Amino acid sequence: MLLLKRGKMMRVVLALLVGSFAGAGVAAQGFIDKAGARMPVVDSLAVVDERLDKLIIYLLPTRLSDDEKRRIGRGSALMVLMNKGSPDSRKWDGYPYATLELQYRGAGFASDQDLYSYALMIQGIHQQNRASTLNGHFAEQARLQGYRFDGERIRFRFTGRRELVETRWELDINAPIIESGDAESGAR
Repeated sequence: MLLLKRGKMMRVVLALLVGSFAGAGVAAQGFIDKAGARMPVVDSLAVVDERLDKLIIYLLPTRLSDDEKRRIGRGSALMVLMNKGSPDSRKWDGYPYATLELQYRGAGFASDQDLYSYALMIQGIHQQNRASTLNGHFAEQARLQGYRFDGERIRFRFTGRRELVETRWELDINAPIIESGDAESGAR
């Protein structure tokens, strides 16, 4: 009887350990698929660039450190992401990532009605050092849902497909906002 209880207890402990290491607090935010190569989006970070009237959302396959997020907010995104190692060397030689730029017309990002267009730039997902950019207008496509922007976070669901360039995406964005050049705020 004691052996049976011990075996059951070991299974419970093992299940708890596996569960805690498997996700390690990481909430998936979707994926981007380019020609059959799929990159899960595990972390995201948004940078507001008011000079250019746009919001840039970095879509990442791994969690970034607070220091990396601060450096991206200061304008060093390319250096931070280029120098990261591959999250899975069986799939990628370098660090794949994507950016989603949202352009607004007039009032800012308070409402999805303020959004005008998007550019989804995919870097290194299908092939190292290969980038693709997909552009579109929100008025043309009903792909944006549940949009919320409160100045500290941006949340929405964005899905799409472009057969011609073999790309599809399903994103559930929940990203902290960093003002461009704001080294002190970090990822709120």
